[in-house]
Amino acid sequence: MNYRLLARYLGIVALLLGAAMVFSLLWTIPALGGSAEFEMRAFLALLGSIGIACLTGVVLFWLGKNATGRLYRREAMATVGLSWFLATFIGAVPFLLSQTHQTETQLMTVVD
Repeated sequence: MNYRLLARYLGIVALLLGAAMVFSLLWTIPALGGSAEFEMRAFLALLGSIGIACLTGVVLFWLGKNATGRLYRREAMATVGLSWFLATFIGAVPFLLSQTHQTETQLMTVVD
């Protein structure tokens, strides 16, 4: 298996995910997001997530910078499968950074 080529393609996927998160920043602005106030916590969480995704992408792309060869079936399947995991973890980072992943008991104490 060509691990350098795999790292290069996963780096591209991570960079694309970070670029796609930029569009979500518009919804933190009150006039566009429907909220009455600027959501600073969401804005900072998205900025941090974009930074983490781009840093991950740059590191993976750098690891695969000297990749040679073709993308065979094994590398293609590994790229697709690992891209799903990568997208899941990068997509969860904004929720972790904004602390919106509260448990049910934490929500019950906030409501009471």
